[in-house]
Amino acid sequence: MRHARKIIPLAAAISVLVIIVVSSLAMPTDAASVLDTAYAPAASIGDVFSIKAWGEIAAKTDDDFSRALTEMHLEFELVEKGQRGVRFNVLSGYFIINSTRYEVTEGVGFAGVPEEGRFNGTLVFGFRFNMTESGEEIAQVGFLGKVVRTEERGPILFMRGRILVDDLTYALGQRGRIHRIET
Repeated sequence: MRHARKIIPLAAAISVLVIIVVSSLAMPTDAASVLDTAYAPAASIGDVFSIKAWGEIAAKTDDDFSRALTEMHLEFELVEKGQRGVRFNVLSGYFIINSTRYEVTEGVGFAGVPEEGRFNGTLVFGFRFNMTESGEEIAQVGFLGKVVRTEERGPILFMRGRILVDDLTYALGQRGRIHRIET
């Protein structure tokens, strides 16, 4: 049983690399579907991925509580690989709050497996990006997440964070999937 406890974090670390790492071999275009593939090749710098997610935001002011539905699509490129993780640049995307659409203007992200702390051995990722709405309204988003493997639905990305719109900070919660974009 002790060996199983050591193998599970190792398998999670391999799964993180598999999400990010899919080279030009004949692999499925759904990056999440290759999590079960133990021998997936390493991702290359320049590989492009996308996240599609849905969720909601909520904020409480002195006398009001507001909530809104969200939809997000991000496309990002692997730009740097290190021993404990990888770094991304956000290429494009959008973020919809109810019916207001924001276009992503710039952003960065990371993925890795921490060696200590609460998420020790768990694949974690994070993104921070700026957006603008057609009326020149600027918003900022930052979130952290983890990958959870389910029997019924496969790997799912769970994300929590904050979004700043019009000097009001909202709590953000979303779930989604990651895909590799074939170039």
